[in-house]
Amino acid sequence: MGKSIINMPAMGESVHEVVVVEWLKAIGEEVEEDEDILQVSTDKVDTDIASEFKGKVLEYFVQPNETVAVGKPLVRIETEDGQTVSENPNSSTTAPFRNTTHTEKSNVPLNRNSENKPFFSPLVRSIAQKENISLEELKQIKGTGAEQRVTKVDILNYVSQKNTKPKPTSQPILPPVIHGKPTIEPMDRIRRETSRRMVESRDTAVHVTSFIEADASALVAWREKYKQAFFDKFGAKLTYTPVFLYIIARLLKKFPLLNASIEGENIIVKKSIHTGFAVALPSNNLIVPVVKNADRLTLTQIAIEVQNLVGKAKNNQLTQEEVSGGTYTLSNLGAFGNVMGTPIILQPQVAILAVGRIQKKPVVIETELGDTIGIRSNLFLSHSFDHRLIDGMMGGSFIQEVAQVLNQFNASLEL
Repeated sequence: MGKSIINMPAMGESVHEVVVVEWLKAIGEEVEEDEDILQVSTDKVDTDIASEFKGKVLEYFVQPNETVAVGKPLVRIETEDGQTVSENPNSSTTAPFRNTTHTEKSNVPLNRNSENKPFFSPLVRSIAQKENISLEELKQIKGTGAEQRVTKVDILNYVSQKNTKPKPTSQPILPPVIHGKPTIEPMDRIRRETSRRMVESRDTAVHVTSFIEADASALVAWREKYKQAFFDKFGAKLTYTPVFLYIIARLLKKFPLLNASIEGENIIVKKSIHTGFAVALPSNNLIVPVVKNADRLTLTQIAIEVQNLVGKAKNNQLTQEEVSGGTYTLSNLGAFGNVMGTPIILQPQVAILAVGRIQKKPVVIETELGDTIGIRSNLFLSHSFDHRLIDGMMGGSFIQEVAQVLNQFNASLEL
């Protein structure tokens, strides 16, 4: 028999620490190699950590709700192959044991118990208590987390549906004015991290935003022509987001500095084009999944990948890999009826494009016989870029070419 320590693995270049959610194995319980043993949470996603060894759980070094840095010890495993690694739990590297034995078994309890009672995280219990949801009622909520555990998104969706009331059929009566102290509640982890990163971006990048109006009439006609056939064939909705990602990825080859980052006084030009797109979550937070190597994908492939990532985002199932490594970002303001906006750059990127709502409007159309008035489907594009690297000519030229692609969109393009 030997003893081995599992350290917290790296989870992406921007992740330096995680929060322990729950242990999936109890002290003394057997675990297989590559079997999930611990659930942790980053600022973006919850994920499971797998055991590197086959053996028996001997000791935890961290507890639920504790923050642990990458490389720090998580758990000691008694292995069957005689391998012995790192007796020092404060070490972030592994080294052989030297004539040591482990005689005490940790008494740290597992969050879920041996009676198969459902586990609810401290955050879920806190929300349930605030919303006067009993334990019996909590047990009835269908969980979408690992092993059907109830996540924060699940309980917030339940609360939202529970509080939804039918619209009144008669003249509404205004509720009485209530005087009292405002409620104070802490930000959740995603909101705290979003706040920190937006302030960091504001204080780092020199934001400049340019605007242009584009004619999307041909794009609208094309989508109407193919959306039902696309859904029937691939089971995915054909939205405008994949089209914009497709256009952006190909134009970034012409504007490589927009696919770069700044480190000190150095410009890092990325060779891969990974396009992120903002997704609103049921919890009112925002997350940015990433379509990797978008310039190498067809429009159909991007559309299917977008549908897949949006579904996982709504169900809190995105992995760290799926939200990391973006080199340029798209924000679809039109999904919420907004005409235009000034998006904040997602660090360490140097630019972000926002697309507004497509709306019909009368416009002047130039013809060989003179100007005329016609009804067109137009939208505004907003391009925010970091003036430390991107000057107005480049930032403006890029958004102008996006508009030109839309103006001349091939309505007969087949998927």
